[in-house]
Amino acid sequence: MKAADLLARQERIPIWALPPSFLLIIGASYLFTFYDLFAMNVTFAQTALSLGWAESPTSPALASLESIPVLAYIVAYMVGALGISPLSDRFGRRTILSAALIVAGLGSLANGFAGSYAEFVLARTITGLGIGADFAVSATYVSELVPALRRGRYASALYITGAIGVVASTWISLLLATPPAPFPRGVPFALGSSGWFAANGWRVVYWIGGSLAILGAALRLVLPESTRWLLMRGRIEEAERVVAAMEARALRRLGALPQPRALGAPAEGAPRVPYSAILGDRAYSRRFALLLSFWALTYVTVYVGVAGLSAVLGAIGFGFPVNEMLVAVGSTGDVAAMALAAIVADRWDRRRWVAVSAAISLAGIALLGPAAGDLALALLGSFVYFIGFNMVMPIAFTLTAESFPTRARASGFALSEGLGHVGGALSMFAASAILAATADPLMALLAVTSFQVIAAALIQLAPRTTARVLEDISP
Repeated sequence: MKAADLLARQERIPIWALPPSFLLIIGASYLFTFYDLFAMNVTFAQTALSLGWAESPTSPALASLESIPVLAYIVAYMVGALGISPLSDRFGRRTILSAALIVAGLGSLANGFAGSYAEFVLARTITGLGIGADFAVSATYVSELVPALRRGRYASALYITGAIGVVASTWISLLLATPPAPFPRGVPFALGSSGWFAANGWRVVYWIGGSLAILGAALRLVLPESTRWLLMRGRIEEAERVVAAMEARALRRLGALPQPRALGAPAEGAPRVPYSAILGDRAYSRRFALLLSFWALTYVTVYVGVAGLSAVLGAIGFGFPVNEMLVAVGSTGDVAAMALAAIVADRWDRRRWVAVSAAISLAGIALLGPAAGDLALALLGSFVYFIGFNMVMPIAFTLTAESFPTRARASGFALSEGLGHVGGALSMFAASAILAATADPLMALLAVTSFQVIAAALIQLAPRTTARVLEDISP
Protein backbone atom coordinates (compact mmCIF):
# COMPACT_ATOMS: atom_id res chain seq x y z
CA MET A 1 0.00 0.00 0.00
CA LYS A 2 1.51 3.34 -1.07
CA ALA A 3 1.37 6.39 1.15
CA ALA A 4 -0.27 8.41 -1.62
CA ASP A 5 -3.04 5.83 -1.96
CA LEU A 6 -3.81 5.95 1.77
CA LEU A 7 -3.89 9.73 1.72
CA ALA A 8 -6.27 9.68 -1.25
CA ARG A 9 -8.56 7.28 0.61
CA GLN A 10 -8.64 9.59 3.63
CA GLU A 11 -9.24 12.74 1.58
CA ARG A 12 -12.32 11.26 -0.13
CA ILE A 13 -14.12 10.97 3.24
CA PRO A 14 -16.39 14.05 3.32
CA ILE A 15 -17.09 14.06 7.08
CA TRP A 16 -15.35 13.86 10.46
CA ALA A 17 -14.84 10.10 10.47
CA LEU A 18 -13.55 9.62 14.00
CA PRO A 19 -15.81 9.38 17.07
CA PRO A 20 -17.50 12.75 17.77
CA SER A 21 -16.10 12.64 21.30
CA PHE A 22 -12.61 12.99 19.83
CA LEU A 23 -13.41 16.52 18.69
CA LEU A 24 -14.31 17.39 22.28
CA ILE A 25 -11.13 15.76 23.56
CA ILE A 26 -8.97 17.70 21.11
CA GLY A 27 -10.92 20.82 21.98
CA ALA A 28 -10.13 20.41 25.69
CA SER A 29 -7.17 22.76 25.28
CA TYR A 30 -9.37 25.40 23.65
CA LEU A 31 -11.91 25.13 26.44
CA PHE A 32 -9.21 25.39 29.08
CA THR A 33 -7.25 28.18 27.39
CA PHE A 34 -10.18 30.53 26.98
CA TYR A 35 -11.52 29.60 30.39
CA ASP A 36 -8.13 30.47 31.88
CA LEU A 37 -7.69 33.79 30.05
CA PHE A 38 -11.16 35.07 30.89
CA ALA A 39 -10.79 33.88 34.47
CA MET A 40 -7.94 36.31 34.86
CA ASN A 41 -9.91 39.04 33.08
CA VAL A 42 -12.79 38.87 35.57
CA THR A 43 -11.07 37.75 38.79
CA PHE A 44 -7.96 39.89 38.73
CA ALA A 45 -9.55 42.70 40.75
CA GLN A 46 -10.36 40.30 43.60
CA THR A 47 -6.93 38.67 43.30
CA ALA A 48 -5.20 42.04 43.63
CA LEU A 49 -7.36 43.10 46.57
CA SER A 50 -7.07 39.84 48.51
CA LEU A 51 -3.28 39.73 48.14
CA GLY A 52 -2.84 43.43 48.92
CA TRP A 53 -1.65 44.64 45.52
CA ALA A 54 -4.38 47.29 45.17
CA GLU A 55 -6.71 49.16 47.51
CA SER A 56 -9.78 49.41 45.25
CA PRO A 57 -11.35 47.34 42.45
CA THR A 58 -11.38 50.52 40.34
CA SER A 59 -7.75 51.44 41.07
CA PRO A 60 -5.87 52.79 38.01
CA ALA A 61 -2.96 50.58 39.10
CA LEU A 62 -4.86 47.41 38.16
CA ALA A 63 -4.10 47.73 34.45
CA SER A 64 -0.37 48.05 35.13
CA LEU A 65 -0.42 45.19 37.66
CA GLU A 66 -2.22 42.99 35.15
CA SER A 67 0.29 43.77 32.41
CA ILE A 68 3.14 41.78 33.98
CA PRO A 69 1.37 38.40 34.38
CA VAL A 70 -0.16 38.85 30.92
CA LEU A 71 3.33 39.52 29.53
CA ALA A 72 4.76 36.50 31.38
CA TYR A 73 2.01 34.28 30.01
CA ILE A 74 2.57 35.45 26.45
CA VAL A 75 6.36 35.17 26.54
CA ALA A 76 5.99 31.65 27.92
CA TYR A 77 3.41 30.90 25.23
CA MET A 78 6.00 31.82 22.60
CA VAL A 79 8.65 29.66 24.28
CA GLY A 80 6.23 26.71 24.43
CA ALA A 81 5.17 27.18 20.82
CA LEU A 82 8.71 27.51 19.51
CA GLY A 83 10.49 25.10 21.84
CA ILE A 84 7.99 22.30 22.51
CA SER A 85 5.49 22.07 19.66
CA PRO A 86 8.16 21.31 17.00
CA LEU A 87 8.85 18.10 18.92
CA SER A 88 5.56 16.85 17.49
CA ASP A 89 7.10 16.99 14.02
CA ARG A 90 9.67 14.46 15.23
CA PHE A 91 7.90 12.44 17.94
CA GLY A 92 4.24 12.59 16.94
CA ARG A 93 1.25 14.81 17.55
CA ARG A 94 -0.57 12.76 20.18
CA THR A 95 2.28 12.57 22.73
CA ILE A 96 2.88 16.31 22.73
CA LEU A 97 -0.87 17.03 22.87
CA SER A 98 -1.15 15.25 26.23
CA ALA A 99 2.12 16.52 27.70
CA ALA A 100 1.45 20.15 26.83
CA LEU A 101 -2.01 20.19 28.39
CA ILE A 102 -0.68 18.62 31.61
CA VAL A 103 1.85 21.46 31.92
CA ALA A 104 -0.87 24.07 31.33
CA GLY A 105 -3.17 22.46 33.90
CA LEU A 106 -0.45 22.37 36.55
CA GLY A 107 0.16 26.06 35.96
CA SER A 108 -3.49 26.89 36.50
CA LEU A 109 -3.62 24.85 39.70
CA ALA A 110 -0.53 26.71 40.90
CA ASN A 111 -2.29 30.02 40.16
CA GLY A 112 -4.95 29.07 42.69
CA PHE A 113 -2.31 28.52 45.36
CA ALA A 114 -0.35 31.73 44.68
CA GLY A 115 0.37 33.77 47.81
CA SER A 116 2.39 36.59 46.28
CA TYR A 117 2.69 38.56 43.08
CA ALA A 118 5.85 36.66 42.10
CA GLU A 119 4.15 33.30 42.60
CA PHE A 120 1.16 34.45 40.56
CA VAL A 121 3.40 35.56 37.69
CA LEU A 122 5.35 32.29 37.83
CA ALA A 123 2.13 30.26 37.64
CA ARG A 124 0.99 32.30 34.63
CA THR A 125 4.35 31.53 33.02
CA ILE A 126 3.91 27.76 33.47
CA THR A 127 0.38 27.93 32.07
CA GLY A 128 1.51 29.87 29.01
CA LEU A 129 4.31 27.40 28.34
CA GLY A 130 1.88 24.49 28.04
CA ILE A 131 -0.77 26.36 26.07
CA GLY A 132 1.75 27.68 23.53
CA ALA A 133 2.80 24.15 22.68
CA ASP A 134 -0.72 22.75 22.73
CA PHE A 135 -2.32 25.26 20.37
CA ALA A 136 0.20 24.72 17.61
CA VAL A 137 -0.09 20.94 17.78
CA SER A 138 -3.91 20.93 18.08
CA ALA A 139 -4.31 23.05 14.94
CA THR A 140 -1.82 20.83 13.11
CA TYR A 141 -3.46 17.59 14.23
CA VAL A 142 -6.96 18.55 13.13
CA SER A 143 -5.84 19.94 9.77
CA GLU A 144 -4.11 16.62 9.01
CA LEU A 145 -7.15 14.45 9.72
CA VAL A 146 -9.98 16.48 8.17
CA PRO A 147 -10.77 16.48 4.42
CA ALA A 148 -10.09 19.65 2.45
CA LEU A 149 -13.76 20.57 1.96
CA ARG A 150 -14.47 20.49 5.72
CA ARG A 151 -11.23 21.69 7.32
CA GLY A 152 -12.54 25.12 8.21
CA ARG A 153 -15.75 23.74 9.68
CA TYR A 154 -14.15 21.24 12.04
CA ALA A 155 -11.28 23.49 13.04
CA SER A 156 -13.85 26.14 13.94
CA ALA A 157 -15.93 23.53 15.77
CA LEU A 158 -13.02 23.12 18.18
CA TYR A 159 -13.28 26.80 18.96
CA ILE A 160 -16.88 26.34 19.98
CA THR A 161 -15.56 24.36 22.95
CA GLY A 162 -13.28 27.31 23.63
CA ALA A 163 -16.27 29.64 23.49
CA ILE A 164 -18.03 27.44 26.03
CA GLY A 165 -14.96 27.88 28.21
CA VAL A 166 -15.25 31.66 27.87
CA VAL A 167 -18.88 31.71 28.95
CA ALA A 168 -18.32 29.24 31.78
CA SER A 169 -15.28 31.15 33.01
CA THR A 170 -16.87 34.59 33.03
CA TRP A 171 -20.02 33.50 34.84
CA ILE A 172 -18.21 31.26 37.34
CA SER A 173 -15.80 34.13 37.97
CA LEU A 174 -18.66 36.58 38.44
CA LEU A 175 -20.30 34.18 40.88
CA LEU A 176 -17.18 33.49 42.95
CA ALA A 177 -15.10 36.67 42.67
CA THR A 178 -17.44 39.69 42.50
CA PRO A 179 -19.86 41.16 45.05
CA PRO A 180 -23.62 40.67 44.51
CA ALA A 181 -25.44 43.34 42.52
CA PRO A 182 -28.86 43.58 40.82
CA PHE A 183 -28.88 42.11 37.32
CA PRO A 184 -27.73 43.27 34.77
CA ARG A 185 -25.21 45.23 36.82
CA GLY A 186 -24.03 42.04 38.46
CA VAL A 187 -25.10 38.65 39.76
CA PRO A 188 -27.55 39.03 42.67
CA PHE A 189 -26.38 35.84 44.38
CA ALA A 190 -22.63 36.31 43.78
CA LEU A 191 -20.35 35.12 46.59
CA GLY A 192 -17.42 37.48 46.06
CA SER A 193 -18.04 39.43 49.26
CA SER A 194 -19.21 36.53 51.44
CA GLY A 195 -17.05 34.75 54.01
CA TRP A 196 -14.19 32.65 52.67
CA PHE A 197 -15.05 33.48 49.04
CA ALA A 198 -14.45 37.20 49.63
CA ALA A 199 -10.71 36.54 49.61
CA ASN A 200 -10.45 33.18 47.87
CA GLY A 201 -13.18 32.89 45.25
CA TRP A 202 -10.61 33.60 42.52
CA ARG A 203 -8.57 30.59 43.70
CA VAL A 204 -11.48 28.21 43.10
CA VAL A 205 -11.88 29.57 39.59
CA TYR A 206 -8.29 28.58 38.74
CA TRP A 207 -8.56 25.21 40.47
CA ILE A 208 -11.58 24.34 38.35
CA GLY A 209 -9.69 25.23 35.17
CA GLY A 210 -6.58 23.27 36.13
CA SER A 211 -8.63 20.17 36.96
CA LEU A 212 -10.36 20.35 33.57
CA ALA A 213 -7.01 20.54 31.81
CA ILE A 214 -5.56 17.51 33.60
CA LEU A 215 -8.69 15.51 32.79
CA GLY A 216 -8.48 16.56 29.14
CA ALA A 217 -4.84 15.49 28.93
CA ALA A 218 -5.69 12.02 30.23
CA LEU A 219 -8.54 11.62 27.74
CA ARG A 220 -6.22 12.49 24.84
CA LEU A 221 -4.41 9.20 25.26
CA VAL A 222 -7.26 7.51 23.32
CA LEU A 223 -6.69 9.64 20.19
CA PRO A 224 -5.11 8.03 17.12
CA GLU A 225 -1.88 9.43 15.74
CA SER A 226 -2.09 11.79 12.76
CA THR A 227 -2.16 9.75 9.55
CA ARG A 228 -0.07 12.28 7.67
CA TRP A 229 2.59 12.20 10.36
CA LEU A 230 2.62 8.39 10.30
CA LEU A 231 3.00 8.39 6.52
CA MET A 232 5.78 10.94 6.70
CA ARG A 233 7.62 8.62 9.11
CA GLY A 234 7.07 5.61 6.87
CA ARG A 235 4.70 3.85 9.30
CA ILE A 236 2.33 2.73 6.58
CA GLU A 237 0.60 -0.11 8.44
CA GLU A 238 -0.34 2.09 11.40
CA ALA A 239 -1.69 4.77 9.08
CA GLU A 240 -3.68 2.16 7.17
CA ARG A 241 -5.40 1.02 10.37
CA VAL A 242 -6.45 4.59 11.18
CA VAL A 243 -7.73 5.24 7.65
CA ALA A 244 -9.59 1.91 7.54
CA ALA A 245 -11.34 2.75 10.82
CA MET A 246 -12.30 6.18 9.43
CA GLU A 247 -13.67 4.61 6.24
CA ALA A 248 -15.70 2.06 8.19
CA ARG A 249 -17.28 4.77 10.36
CA ALA A 250 -18.00 6.96 7.33
CA LEU A 251 -19.60 4.04 5.45
CA ARG A 252 -21.91 3.31 8.37
CA ARG A 253 -23.12 6.91 8.25
CA LEU A 254 -23.14 7.57 4.50
CA GLY A 255 -23.59 4.15 2.91
CA ALA A 256 -21.01 4.85 0.18
CA LEU A 257 -17.86 6.89 -0.43
CA PRO A 258 -16.63 8.59 -3.61
CA GLN A 259 -13.71 7.14 -5.51
CA PRO A 260 -10.32 8.47 -4.37
CA ARG A 261 -8.43 10.79 -6.68
CA ALA A 262 -4.68 10.73 -7.18
CA LEU A 263 -2.73 12.77 -4.64
CA GLY A 264 0.85 13.27 -3.64
CA ALA A 265 1.99 11.95 -0.28
CA PRO A 266 3.89 13.72 2.50
CA ALA A 267 7.63 13.48 1.98
CA GLU A 268 9.07 10.85 4.30
CA GLY A 269 11.44 11.77 7.09
CA ALA A 270 11.16 14.99 9.03
CA PRO A 271 14.25 17.24 8.84
CA ARG A 272 16.62 17.13 11.79
CA VAL A 273 15.69 20.74 12.60
CA PRO A 274 12.09 21.25 11.38
CA TYR A 275 12.49 25.05 11.31
CA SER A 276 14.97 24.64 8.44
CA ALA A 277 12.12 23.38 6.24
CA ILE A 278 10.47 26.80 6.68
CA LEU A 279 13.31 29.30 6.97
CA GLY A 280 15.45 27.57 4.34
CA ASP A 281 12.71 27.58 1.70
CA ARG A 282 11.97 30.85 -0.10
CA ALA A 283 8.23 30.26 -0.55
CA TYR A 284 7.62 29.11 3.04
CA SER A 285 9.85 31.78 4.57
CA ARG A 286 7.74 34.41 2.77
CA ARG A 287 4.56 32.84 4.11
CA PHE A 288 6.10 32.85 7.58
CA ALA A 289 6.96 36.55 7.37
CA LEU A 290 3.44 37.40 6.21
CA LEU A 291 1.68 35.29 8.82
CA LEU A 292 3.97 36.48 11.60
CA SER A 293 3.08 40.09 10.79
CA PHE A 294 -0.60 39.19 10.64
CA TRP A 295 -0.62 37.49 14.05
CA ALA A 296 1.48 40.17 15.75
CA LEU A 297 -1.02 42.83 14.68
CA THR A 298 -4.12 40.71 15.37
CA TYR A 299 -3.00 39.78 18.88
CA VAL A 300 -2.77 43.41 19.96
CA THR A 301 -6.53 43.62 19.52
CA VAL A 302 -7.35 40.10 20.70
CA TYR A 303 -5.37 40.22 23.96
CA VAL A 304 -6.84 43.54 25.00
CA GLY A 305 -10.24 41.93 24.40
CA VAL A 306 -9.61 38.69 26.26
CA ALA A 307 -7.35 39.88 29.08
CA GLY A 308 -7.99 43.58 29.60
CA LEU A 309 -11.34 44.61 28.16
CA SER A 310 -12.89 45.08 31.59
CA ALA A 311 -10.21 47.66 32.44
CA VAL A 312 -10.77 49.49 29.14
CA LEU A 313 -14.55 49.49 29.68
CA GLY A 314 -13.95 50.88 33.14
CA ALA A 315 -12.01 53.76 31.58
CA ILE A 316 -14.84 54.41 29.13
CA GLY A 317 -17.20 54.94 32.07
CA PHE A 318 -18.63 51.58 33.07
CA GLY A 319 -17.74 51.18 36.73
CA PHE A 320 -17.12 47.98 38.69
CA PRO A 321 -18.84 45.48 38.54
CA VAL A 322 -20.81 46.73 35.49
CA ASN A 323 -17.66 46.44 33.35
CA GLU A 324 -17.29 42.80 34.44
CA MET A 325 -20.93 42.13 33.57
CA LEU A 326 -20.38 43.63 30.11
CA VAL A 327 -17.49 41.21 29.60
CA ALA A 328 -19.65 38.31 30.81
CA VAL A 329 -22.55 39.15 28.49
CA GLY A 330 -20.19 40.03 25.67
CA SER A 331 -18.49 36.66 26.03
CA THR A 332 -21.63 35.00 24.70
CA GLY A 333 -20.68 36.71 21.47
CA ASP A 334 -17.66 34.41 21.49
CA VAL A 335 -19.99 31.41 21.15
CA ALA A 336 -21.81 33.14 18.30
CA ALA A 337 -18.48 33.95 16.63
CA MET A 338 -17.25 30.35 16.71
CA ALA A 339 -20.58 28.92 15.56
CA LEU A 340 -20.66 31.43 12.72
CA ALA A 341 -17.07 30.56 11.75
CA ALA A 342 -17.94 26.84 11.69
CA ILE A 343 -20.82 27.55 9.31
CA VAL A 344 -19.06 29.89 6.89
CA ALA A 345 -15.35 28.99 6.98
CA ASP A 346 -15.52 26.60 4.02
CA ARG A 347 -18.14 28.54 2.02
CA TRP A 348 -15.95 31.48 1.03
CA ASP A 349 -12.27 32.35 0.89
CA ARG A 350 -10.92 32.34 4.45
CA ARG A 351 -8.98 35.55 3.80
CA ARG A 352 -12.24 37.38 3.11
CA TRP A 353 -13.83 36.17 6.34
CA VAL A 354 -10.88 37.61 8.26
CA ALA A 355 -11.74 41.00 6.76
CA VAL A 356 -15.41 40.54 7.67
CA SER A 357 -14.46 39.89 11.30
CA ALA A 358 -12.57 43.20 11.46
CA ALA A 359 -15.64 45.01 10.11
CA ILE A 360 -17.78 43.42 12.83
CA SER A 361 -15.33 44.65 15.50
CA LEU A 362 -15.70 48.19 14.19
CA ALA A 363 -19.49 47.80 14.33
CA GLY A 364 -19.21 46.83 18.00
CA ILE A 365 -17.23 49.99 18.73
CA ALA A 366 -19.84 52.06 16.90
CA LEU A 367 -22.46 50.68 19.28
CA LEU A 368 -20.31 51.20 22.39
CA GLY A 369 -19.64 54.83 21.43
CA PRO A 370 -22.90 56.39 22.65
CA ALA A 371 -23.56 53.68 25.25
CA ALA A 372 -22.02 55.08 28.44
CA GLY A 373 -25.47 56.03 29.73
CA ASP A 374 -27.38 53.21 28.03
CA LEU A 375 -26.66 49.79 29.52
CA ALA A 376 -28.78 47.89 26.98
CA LEU A 377 -26.87 49.43 24.07
CA ALA A 378 -23.59 48.76 25.86
CA LEU A 379 -24.49 45.09 26.28
CA LEU A 380 -25.28 44.82 22.55
CA GLY A 381 -22.06 46.63 21.62
CA SER A 382 -19.99 44.33 23.81
CA PHE A 383 -21.69 41.28 22.28
CA VAL A 384 -20.96 42.45 18.72
CA TYR A 385 -17.37 43.44 19.57
CA PHE A 386 -16.73 39.96 20.97
CA ILE A 387 -17.99 38.41 17.74
CA GLY A 388 -15.61 40.56 15.71
CA PHE A 389 -12.33 40.01 17.49
CA ASN A 390 -13.03 36.32 18.18
CA MET A 391 -14.34 35.21 14.77
CA VAL A 392 -10.93 35.80 13.22
CA MET A 393 -9.26 33.20 15.44
CA PRO A 394 -10.51 29.80 14.15
CA ILE A 395 -10.43 30.90 10.52
CA ALA A 396 -6.89 32.29 10.73
CA PHE A 397 -5.70 29.30 12.79
CA THR A 398 -6.91 27.01 10.01
CA LEU A 399 -5.27 29.10 7.29
CA THR A 400 -1.96 29.19 9.17
CA ALA A 401 -1.79 25.42 9.64
CA GLU A 402 -2.67 24.91 5.98
CA SER A 403 0.19 27.14 4.84
CA PHE A 404 3.05 24.80 5.80
CA PRO A 405 4.07 21.23 4.77
CA THR A 406 3.41 18.13 6.88
CA ARG A 407 7.13 17.66 7.63
CA ALA A 408 7.19 20.99 9.49
CA ARG A 409 3.54 22.00 9.91
CA ALA A 410 3.67 22.37 13.70
CA SER A 411 6.99 24.20 13.40
CA GLY A 412 5.65 26.62 10.79
CA PHE A 413 2.54 27.26 12.86
CA ALA A 414 4.66 27.84 15.97
CA LEU A 415 6.96 30.28 14.18
CA SER A 416 4.06 32.31 12.80
CA GLU A 417 1.37 32.22 15.47
CA GLY A 418 3.75 31.67 18.39
CA LEU A 419 6.12 34.52 17.62
CA GLY A 420 3.09 36.58 16.68
CA HIS A 421 2.30 36.73 20.37
CA VAL A 422 4.81 39.54 20.61
CA GLY A 423 1.80 41.66 19.67
CA GLY A 424 -0.11 40.22 22.59
CA ALA A 425 2.86 40.86 24.86
CA LEU A 426 2.72 44.53 23.96
CA SER A 427 -1.08 44.78 23.95
CA MET A 428 -1.75 45.81 27.54
CA PHE A 429 1.15 48.26 27.53
CA ALA A 430 -0.14 49.67 24.23
CA ALA A 431 -3.65 49.96 25.65
CA SER A 432 -2.36 51.72 28.78
CA ALA A 433 -0.27 54.14 26.71
CA ILE A 434 -3.17 54.89 24.34
CA LEU A 435 -5.55 55.46 27.26
CA ALA A 436 -3.05 57.84 28.83
CA ALA A 437 -2.53 59.72 25.56
CA THR A 438 -6.16 60.43 24.73
CA ALA A 439 -8.95 62.07 26.66
CA ASP A 440 -11.45 59.84 24.84
CA PRO A 441 -11.21 56.18 26.00
CA LEU A 442 -13.47 55.12 23.14
CA MET A 443 -10.93 56.46 20.66
CA ALA A 444 -8.38 54.36 22.51
CA LEU A 445 -10.50 51.25 21.90
CA LEU A 446 -10.77 52.22 18.24
CA ALA A 447 -6.99 52.63 18.08
CA VAL A 448 -6.50 49.16 19.59
CA THR A 449 -8.92 47.64 17.06
CA SER A 450 -7.13 49.33 14.15
CA PHE A 451 -4.41 46.69 14.53
CA GLN A 452 -6.96 44.00 13.63
CA VAL A 453 -8.06 46.04 10.61
CA ILE A 454 -4.48 46.38 9.31
CA ALA A 455 -3.90 42.65 9.85
CA ALA A 456 -7.06 41.80 7.89
CA ALA A 457 -5.78 43.83 4.95
CA LEU A 458 -2.39 42.13 5.15
CA ILE A 459 -3.75 38.56 5.15
CA GLN A 460 -5.26 39.11 1.71
CA LEU A 461 -1.72 38.48 0.38
CA ALA A 462 -1.67 34.92 1.77
CA PRO A 463 -2.29 31.92 -0.52
CA ARG A 464 -5.85 30.71 -1.03
CA THR A 465 -6.36 27.57 1.05
CA THR A 466 -10.13 27.03 1.16
CA ALA A 467 -11.23 23.61 -0.18
CA ARG A 468 -7.69 22.72 -1.31
CA VAL A 469 -5.82 19.54 -0.32
CA LEU A 470 -2.92 20.23 2.05
CA GLU A 471 -0.36 18.71 -0.30
CA ASP A 472 -1.53 21.04 -3.09
CA ILE A 473 -1.20 24.11 -0.87
CA SER A 474 2.04 23.10 0.81
CA PRO A 475 3.93 20.31 -0.99
